[in-house]
Amino acid sequence: MNTGAPRVPTANSTRGSEPSISGENEAVGDRSSRAILEDAILAGASDALLPLPQSNDVQEGVQVAVGNGTGPPAPPTGIRTICGRRKEMEDAVCVVHSFLSLPLPSPATDLHYFAVYDGHGGAQAALHCRAHMHLALAEEVLRGATAALVLDRERWESCMKVTFLRMDREVGSRNTSTGAEQPSVIASTSSDTVGSTAIVAVLSGHHIIVANCGDSRAVLCRRGQAIALSEDHKPDREDEIARIEAAGGRVFNWNGWRVLGVLAMSRAIGDHFLKPYVIADPDVTMTARSDDDECLILASDGLWDVVSNQDACTIARRCLAANREAQTAASLLVQRAHDRGSGDNISVVVIDLRPNAGMPPP
Repeated sequence: MNTGAPRVPTANSTRGSEPSISGENEAVGDRSSRAILEDAILAGASDALLPLPQSNDVQEGVQVAVGNGTGPPAPPTGIRTICGRRKEMEDAVCVVHSFLSLPLPSPATDLHYFAVYDGHGGAQAALHCRAHMHLALAEEVLRGATAALVLDRERWESCMKVTFLRMDREVGSRNTSTGAEQPSVIASTSSDTVGSTAIVAVLSGHHIIVANCGDSRAVLCRRGQAIALSEDHKPDREDEIARIEAAGGRVFNWNGWRVLGVLAMSRAIGDHFLKPYVIADPDVTMTARSDDDECLILASDGLWDVVSNQDACTIARRCLAANREAQTAASLLVQRAHDRGSGDNISVVVIDLRPNAGMPPP
């Protein structure tokens, strides 16, 4: 997350709008070369995906684990993360297949965890979330878990909020509820100025639960259509402006709308120097799965700043429809963002949701 170099807002940067990325704004030659590349990949040319600079390959920022699940296999998952044009890598990705098994009467008991964390002011907050958030969520879910939990949206909202606020406390040096000092788990003299987004998806055989804090994003591809499962927390949202001003803060247009003229998002884990204006409360959605679901894409704004929801959906589904792996889809999305000039770290997770891809249909 680039907060040190403010982005200049475009003419269409209004509430609810996406960056202008339509083909007519690109050079014809650029559009043609990219189409040729994508066609070669989808036709099965494994060497068509041009390697990004080796120094940008930061796959060590990814944590992948497999729990002791007993249910159906986890869905095929592709992960790609690069430093891109930034000097430092502040993104982190966590994927834990079968991170939790619930006491359900059905054999489909396993839940799978996917998350992208986009840090700013340093990578500490994102790395802490990568290492601990799924464990904290599992602990909270199991606290009084019942068979009805997977269908209880209010319970999921509560579990996610408790977990996000716990991460928020742990990465800061001040208890936001009492104002009392507490030891920070981040060994840094600047722990109050580091922060991270968090886009978390929990997948069962029947539902997709998404929790979002910040401007990373989750997009579901269903029958070729992109469905946003999260809404970016931006300071120019009317509801966020009202909340910030009610808390005594201000939003300034300083090369883009920013909380106190500093942070280009209105919610984040950490950033304790901007409390109580920047909060860590997540928005939670619960979506029933369908046979028409093709894939779920989680990504940092290094992708979404230059690639629309629909473009990302189209690229990913074309890969999967051509019997290419989810990993190829994730890599192609990262390359598309890089080619479009993304100046940020880029992290993408693509989860294959098709019924014949490892998960049973509802």
